[in-house]
Amino acid sequence: MILYDAWFYFMHRLLHTKWLYPLYALHHKSVAPTIWSTYSEDVFDNFLLQSFSAVVVFVVPFPPVILIGHRLFEHFNGMIGHCGFEYFATSTARYPSPLLCTTFHDQHHSGFKYNYANYFSFWDRVLGTLAPNYDQRVKTFEDEAPRIAISPSVVLAEAQEKAD
Repeated sequence: MILYDAWFYFMHRLLHTKWLYPLYALHHKSVAPTIWSTYSEDVFDNFLLQSFSAVVVFVVPFPPVILIGHRLFEHFNGMIGHCGFEYFATSTARYPSPLLCTTFHDQHHSGFKYNYANYFSFWDRVLGTLAPNYDQRVKTFEDEAPRIAISPSVVLAEAQEKAD
């Protein structure tokens, strides 16, 4: 995932150059992404971003099941990143954590010059392409979002507290 994230970051930055952006512009027609825009790509940009699987096998001898698993994970990660709904706004998605949430990619589609990575904010933070308000935006979502309870007993306890 670390290798793919580096590949994705640099290829994605390359696609945003004035020479290649016309070939990538189709994907950015959706300023507010939806899951339907996940694979809204031309052949060239899809090739640049996804050819990692063809190249990495010459560098790291991954078993095929790892590559298949990564592609499946990447498929669902892409849909979540383009869903237009914030699921993961927690302290793990902002500094100092390198993890991301949906807000990261939403900001990329609305601003075009920030947030190029796919899984981690490392490259964007180091190379100065992180949206200036990303961490604060995640914190705002984190503070304003209703709490989600995983355990039925927690839900019952909270319901009981509200009833009292």
